[in-house]
Amino acid sequence: MMSFNYYRANHPSKAEFTAEVNKHHKKVFIYDKGHSKGHRSVTNDAHSVVHRIIRKHPHCAEYQFFYRDSQGRIDEMVIKDGQFDSFKAHGLEFFPK
Repeated sequence: MMSFNYYRANHPSKAEFTAEVNKHHKKVFIYDKGHSKGHRSVTNDAHSVVHRIIRKHPHCAEYQFFYRDSQGRIDEMVIKDGQFDSFKAHGLEFFPK
């Protein structure tokens, strides 16, 4: 089962994004939606992005997180103890379904 959630930024200092939660594969896919509208990018707001997703979906703290940046590159967002830790180059060219 997948769920799609739009996270609207209430301030330009926060990223605006869509997150796709795949419960079957235990993965979260994040798409930046606000960077072109003057909001922070997901890359620059990674700690807050992960916090906002896990606050809404606590079970996702154990999932893998992937993020497609504004150039289309997909990287993994490494999560440790339920918080963003670092980015890891992944080399994917598209999000698997």
